Amino acid sequence: MNGDIITLMNIQQKENIQYVLSQKGKPQLVYNNYLFNLDTVHQGRKFWHCYNYRNNKCHARAITEENCIEIRHPCHNHEPHTNMIEKKKLKNLQADFDTCI
Repeated sequence: MNGDIITLMNIQQKENIQYVLSQKGKPQLVYNNYLFNLDTVHQGRKFWHCYNYRNNKCHARAITEENCIEIRHPCHNHEPHTNMIEKKKLKNLQADFDTCI
């Protein structure tokens, strides 16, 4: 097993894993108050990189598959995305409400 893998857990048992939509309507993974963008999908596995990958060269990564998440390179080089995530949740909630009307 690769030394970079620090945790493997069942998503259904973890309350701190969520999904939101980007401004372009693409899925984003929220884990421990950090935001991850979907990078690629290969054989049912979704590969995510930190939202700050390009701007801050943050190398935190996650892989999801069915009901499991694998965290690779867990150390972020920046503060959590707490405020951005809260804004996205409110915006996503508003979008859901608007589609119901």
